[in-house]
Amino acid sequence: MMKRILRMIILLECLCICLSAQIKYTIKDSVEVGYKATPFDTFIWVRHEPDKGRITVYYDDKRKHKALEVDYLGNKRFSSTSWYSNGIIRDQKLNIDSLPYYEQDMEMWYPDGQQRLYTRTTAYSMIAINWFNNGEIVYDKRVAGTGHWNFSKCTGITKTYNKLKVVRLDIFYFDSTEVDFLFSSGRIATKTIYFFDNASAFGSHEHFQQSYNENGTIATTPIYAELGRQAVTWYDSTGHKTEEGDWLNGRIGVHREYYQNGSLKAEGEYTVREKHFTTTTSVNYCPVKSGHWKFYDETGKMIREEWYDELNRKFKTYDANGNVLTEGDDKIEAIGCG
Repeated sequence: MMKRILRMIILLECLCICLSAQIKYTIKDSVEVGYKATPFDTFIWVRHEPDKGRITVYYDDKRKHKALEVDYLGNKRFSSTSWYSNGIIRDQKLNIDSLPYYEQDMEMWYPDGQQRLYTRTTAYSMIAINWFNNGEIVYDKRVAGTGHWNFSKCTGITKTYNKLKVVRLDIFYFDSTEVDFLFSSGRIATKTIYFFDNASAFGSHEHFQQSYNENGTIATTPIYAELGRQAVTWYDSTGHKTEEGDWLNGRIGVHREYYQNGSLKAEGEYTVREKHFTTTTSVNYCPVKSGHWKFYDETGKMIREEWYDELNRKFKTYDANGNVLTEGDDKIEAIGCG
């Protein structure tokens, strides 16, 4: 990776030298420069053809292995840049700069020649499409900004795919963004609304979240982030209450679960534990069961008890007469921590 980075730096330096020469001295004849690029002992050959508006960079002194090619107009309003590997184009960029209207096209390919990225950007709009190596689309973004490169406040939509099915929608409005996660059927599973912070064009805060069952019925009561800790109720697809308790970026405090007939199924408390990731500096706050939990059958008889202490759980199960059937202890994982 470091070799590739250093090699690209060398290529860009060559490109800058040629562009500077063309701008400062108005070279009329073709210019070729060749030298060995240490520490790789790679021969770099740069050909500048001002009459064609073209700069070409080769990796060998025989100029058979093209690495980079730039086509431009003398007024610098237009340029086309192509990167090569083994003679096959890998990346291509097209710039059209006629200020105040700026346009740029970028295309990239996999080694087998299949396209993997297309991006078109202007001063007021953007289209970005990504494909998997097998040709399946994975990402499609189409937005329009309100000002030059102001895509923090824009309108449009972004679609994220998995196996040709849309699994996420990001819908952009001028003052907010709606993020929808979808079931495989295409129905909304979770809808979250973010409103922009007036103090910053790039700042936003979560305002509202609503979850749904796959049949379209409401799965939870709305959650409003600015309210902080709040009571939430969960429902199944038929509208029956399945759980109730407090929410603060996750379950917290005493929660109760219910059967469809309304009888109590389980009750206990959640606390929050920090999970630190080894690959990043981020921290995830995970809800975990704590203290004493009780579980009941549909007639109201207790059938199980659990006691939680950090990552350990002790349990007892009971028969219909209240006699202990089994007991033991085991390790647990925090819900949602992964």
